[in-house]
Amino acid sequence: MTTLSLNITDEQKKFLTDYANDKNVSIADMFILFIEYLERLEDMEDYNLAVARMLDPNNKPCGTMKELASEFGIDYDEL
Repeated sequence: MTTLSLNITDEQKKFLTDYANDKNVSIADMFILFIEYLERLEDMEDYNLAVARMLDPNNKPCGTMKELASEFGIDYDEL
């Protein structure tokens, strides 16, 4: 386990403490949930980037491995 130290104002500390108490969770659990949320956001960004890349009309679609080998002068059948 890692310990994190935060430099926050008294008002921010009160907000976090009150919020955690209202939700009946610890502040540590809130940060774990926050990290999981950030991971999901990152996954969504990756997905959206992949979709945009697929839909980009300037993106050259990939062919088969045989076509790719041929493009680079490799005899696929000898592989």
